[in-house]
Amino acid sequence: MPITFVGVGTAAKSNNASVTPTLPSGLQVGDLMLCFASSRGNGTLGTPTNWTQKWQQYNGYFNKIALFYKFYQTGDGNPTVTYTGGASGHTVIAQVCAFRGVDISSPFDVQGTMSTNVSQQNIGPISGITTGVNGKCVIVFGHKSDDWTSVATLSGDGLTWNEIDEPDSTLGNDAGEVWDYTISSSGSVTITNKTFTVTGGLTGYGLGVMQSLNEAVAITGWKKLQFFSEPPTTGTFNKLRFASEPPVSGAFNKILYEGE
Repeated sequence: MPITFVGVGTAAKSNNASVTPTLPSGLQVGDLMLCFASSRGNGTLGTPTNWTQKWQQYNGYFNKIALFYKFYQTGDGNPTVTYTGGASGHTVIAQVCAFRGVDISSPFDVQGTMSTNVSQQNIGPISGITTGVNGKCVIVFGHKSDDWTSVATLSGDGLTWNEIDEPDSTLGNDAGEVWDYTISSSGSVTITNKTFTVTGGLTGYGLGVMQSLNEAVAITGWKKLQFFSEPPTTGTFNKLRFASEPPVSGAFNKILYEGE
């Protein structure tokens, strides 16, 4: 199943306080939700309830970024990213997007090197990566210790790039985060170093990283699936087991169920 972009929610922003971004619309069960959070300081960005932290990095200047993730389930609400140990002036931003068709058992492929730049107009260069065979989607994350007018969408490597969003804020001492993605039809793609070109605002320190996602792999080659006998019409299965190891190709000899 090819990876597709579902959408992005509204970013939440604060001055040295927790934030609650909204989930994107159109979510389906099993979609991978990503929460990109950042701060203009070295406070702790807390993992939202029932989410998992992928990484969190501070560059020793004015940039901290974190990525949290969760596969969507019916009833999931907007996540809250807490911010503790910070100080007034620490601009905090968080935003959620979602992708469909990502491998549930192993969603993440290659994480690039966290790349810091000293005070300048743009963010970068951000170190490139070469993805694995199923790493079909690459996301580039960037953060700057100032606000902006706009950020240009990335380009290059013979791929089509898309911006997820570029929320910035003048709450606190100003900051902005930006993330772009590309989806390839083939794996083992080499992405060269990238720089986010920023218009407006003042010069500032920057931090960025690349992260690729694994495409869900479809199971192919099974011609049919057979029950050894009829399953019960009422009740629940206590146990479902294979009569033998699943074949690499062909059909199952039988599947046995036990209990009501």
